[in-house]
Amino acid sequence: MAHTPFKVMAVVAASATALVGCGAAEEVTGGSSGDAEFSFTDITGRDVELDNAPDRVILGEGRSIFATGVLDPDNPLDKVVGIGTDLKQNVPDYYAALEKELPSVNEVPEIGGFAKGDVTVEKLVSLDPDLIVLSLDQYDASREAGLTDKMDQAGLKYAVTDFRRDPLENTPKTMDIFGEIFGQEERAEEFNADWQETVDLVEDRAE
Repeated sequence: MAHTPFKVMAVVAASATALVGCGAAEEVTGGSSGDAEFSFTDITGRDVELDNAPDRVILGEGRSIFATGVLDPDNPLDKVVGIGTDLKQNVPDYYAALEKELPSVNEVPEIGGFAKGDVTVEKLVSLDPDLIVLSLDQYDASREAGLTDKMDQAGLKYAVTDFRRDPLENTPKTMDIFGEIFGQEERAEEFNADWQETVDLVEDRAE
């Protein structure tokens, strides 16, 4: 299958993200409901339960689009209704290329940065998300700031991921989580197989 420039860019960016991390931190947590139809365990061991598979997702860390771009190269913004400002601020060259290939990225509302403390529960609620995806750094920062408590009180659901804190351990787990959230389990499995093959190769040669 032929790859558009964006597809190639997304795959390369996602691989780099998984290997060296997404960058600055941001974060949050969530509650759980009774008999959930859609559930999974996030990177912290929290059980995330929803009534249905999410249709409206906020990417707390904007650079998570590197992962969604691997799972769905043609439409990495599928289901995304809000995004962290770090994507535009921290990787402007990537954002410019993304904007050229996918102009609709400019229509996705920015929510601010969890680590900077400029994300409000009111803003999150206004976007009516089914789920908010946070990095582990964002989660820790938000807990310290009391933001996760406010999110819990507002009934906001969130899942914690990690490409940066422990990449060797958590990258495949995080891709599995993204695969479940976005209905791209097979693509996540393919990525993880390639990832593990690369890790094994590096470890063998290092020995």
